[in-house]
Amino acid sequence: MLLTTYIKKRFGFSLKQMEVLFALILFMLICLGGTGRATIAIPADYTGDQKVTLADFSVVAENWLEFTDTDDLDRCIFHWLMDATVAPEVSIQTVYTDKSRYEPGQQSVITVICSNDSDSAYQGWLSLNITHHGHSVHTNRQGISIDAFGSDTKTFAWTVPASDFEGYLVEAWLNNGACVVTAIDVSSDWKRYPRYGYVTEFYSSTSTGRNTEIMDELSRDYHINSLQYYDWMWRHENVIKRNYVGNILSPWLDWRGASISFDILQDSIAKANARAMAPMSYFQIYLGLDDYEAISGVSPQWGLYADTGHTNQYYHDAGVYMWLFNPGNSNWQNHLFGEYEDALVTMNWAGIHLDQLGNIGGGVYYDYWGGGINLVSALGNMLDNSKDELDTLETVYPEVQGRDALIFNIVDGGVGYWAVDTVLASNVDVIYSELWGNYTYGGVKDFVRYARANSGGKAVILAAYINQGEETGGYFDADSVLLADAAFFACGAFHLELGDGEYMLAQEYFPARDKLIGDDLRARLRDYYNFITAYERLLFDPDLRCGDGGLQWISATGYSLSGDGYGNTLWFLNRGTGTFEIFHLINLLGNDNQWRNVAATPAVQQDIPVKLRLGPDADVTGVYLASPDSDGGILHSIPYTLGSDSQGDYVSITVPRLEYWDMIYVERTVNPPANDRYEAEDANKWYVGVNTDHGGYSGTGFVDQYAEVNDSVNFYVVIPQAGDYTFTFRYANGDSNGDRSLIVNGDIQGDINFNTTGNWDTWSTGTREVSLEPGVHQVTLYYGSWNSGAINLDYLEIQ
Repeated sequence: MLLTTYIKKRFGFSLKQMEVLFALILFMLICLGGTGRATIAIPADYTGDQKVTLADFSVVAENWLEFTDTDDLDRCIFHWLMDATVAPEVSIQTVYTDKSRYEPGQQSVITVICSNDSDSAYQGWLSLNITHHGHSVHTNRQGISIDAFGSDTKTFAWTVPASDFEGYLVEAWLNNGACVVTAIDVSSDWKRYPRYGYVTEFYSSTSTGRNTEIMDELSRDYHINSLQYYDWMWRHENVIKRNYVGNILSPWLDWRGASISFDILQDSIAKANARAMAPMSYFQIYLGLDDYEAISGVSPQWGLYADTGHTNQYYHDAGVYMWLFNPGNSNWQNHLFGEYEDALVTMNWAGIHLDQLGNIGGGVYYDYWGGGINLVSALGNMLDNSKDELDTLETVYPEVQGRDALIFNIVDGGVGYWAVDTVLASNVDVIYSELWGNYTYGGVKDFVRYARANSGGKAVILAAYINQGEETGGYFDADSVLLADAAFFACGAFHLELGDGEYMLAQEYFPARDKLIGDDLRARLRDYYNFITAYERLLFDPDLRCGDGGLQWISATGYSLSGDGYGNTLWFLNRGTGTFEIFHLINLLGNDNQWRNVAATPAVQQDIPVKLRLGPDADVTGVYLASPDSDGGILHSIPYTLGSDSQGDYVSITVPRLEYWDMIYVERTVNPPANDRYEAEDANKWYVGVNTDHGGYSGTGFVDQYAEVNDSVNFYVVIPQAGDYTFTFRYANGDSNGDRSLIVNGDIQGDINFNTTGNWDTWSTGTREVSLEPGVHQVTLYYGSWNSGAINLDYLEIQ
């Protein structure tokens, strides 16, 4: 009776119907035998016969204690009740939502369009299954009737949950197993997960219908929730063209001679806001056009010069000269602040996107009077003052409340690159960077990690131009686009690439149409953007802990793995929180380590044996796998076994298929040992052994053979609250003094000295303090090439 009540509550059937259903299920579970799970399109088709029958319930029952849970039962019931009897000619054309983002508790409207390509009328069911990280949170269904060669449109209303900053996958199913997915983002602030796009079409020749087309495609297909309006202004130093009494003169001709319509621009902004896509107003932080003094009242005394005699003002030649001004000059700042005010009060922008040209003078900069200028410091000063100005405008003009977002382009982001640290420390709301010299997967991973860590966890957007300068027959190379997106998203960064509806960036001049998106790539990109929206918290949440990329955490027999995006490897990235662990696999087999260039189609890998090392204290409650490359990104529970070998405890799985990118999601908790003492002999061990041949140790033994470069002992540890913690390692050293490097979540904390204890039966301790946030952390005691000495290790204790 418990099961019938559960099904009645979940699916809305009468108690009488549930009693019959329960009797049938119970009978089949007893009488039918299961054959194991298959990788199929319908998640509940465990028998692999392309339909869901009572035999699939048998598989769930047979494996219940091993790897199935109530979500498996939910899926069985959901798909079985659909009664797969419909001809395959009936299909779902599309499913989409009315907005790109929803406030918690807001109503979402989901539209599903179905078509019938057969000569027979169709009557059946259209069902929705909405999941959160693979767990069903809402189901609904409607009867549907389609004439021969006709179509039908259905809408569903769903009040999204009150939980903030969460993504959901929406599955629309027909009785014949046809399925199309979309995703829902529930976030009170778009800057948490900025799926950034761009708009350049606001010309006099642009129609309002074209605006609708652009916004519909970006919102419905890709869930773009913020937009950079590139080069919308009249002049860089004077953005809205007005006459002498302040009336707007539209259209205006911009620097390239394009005719910009204020009405079309306003219509585009309104339609973006209506779909919860934040429109960002593009500005240059220091540019003015010819005759800037006569037209705009900008003084040459505010300029940025290459000489001490103010005869050589810096400029950018784009067919017309764009003159540079000192961003640290208070008069220039106040002038540009006035332009911010004009833009925000006149139009419904969400904030300001500031651009720059980079270190164009190689560090040699002077003001009008010959004084040296530190351009990096000047940029930082301008950014912080810009944010203050936007906040001030909110107090002066009630209509601009909540529209104070600030983004600035770090030209060429990379660890240690020009101006990076200053921008990360500034008051910008989102970290944004064009990538030029940083062209390797590993370099991007390092920059994203560094940027998030040093900006307080702000979101990172990469303006990375795929296939730039390459001859690709007029179309983007799908392999390089998908591999780059997989890499950026798995690293925790967003990619500015999509705009103007059907276009995509190949270079820094956004209106260019160098390359087009092929139909196949367009469909794949929809899958990728559904994926990053549905699983946004697993990919981009600021509380995610990074892993260190070491091979001690994962193995795949027969495959070459790398943690830094090396060519011709399976690249893995590891992140986690207190309740789950994520392992990404990106297929770089047959390709190099560079994201921009044309790539080869990676060979699809099947049935990859993988061991995940989560430590002895992990309580695993489920292992799941999802990929944007298959099954619409639906998260499948997969079989797993727990085991132990000489390296330590492991979770063993088989990855059924890897094309470009797979995400392995492990639900687990880590239970700290008594007194927060983590025994070394129970830890994840890398090229070391365990022994008991010296007395005085704690636990069941100690680690020995710990004397060679790359040896390590690795722990998952639990930190209850933010603070400074003392890591105490108990060791013995009967030889000369030695040391080891302490690495926490991939960051080297420094070396710990393990001086000789005189003999191997005498124990001592080495300590180091570490500042940590609450949660589960990876800790590695590593023998680097810079370290020395042999030690035995007894335990790690944290206080």
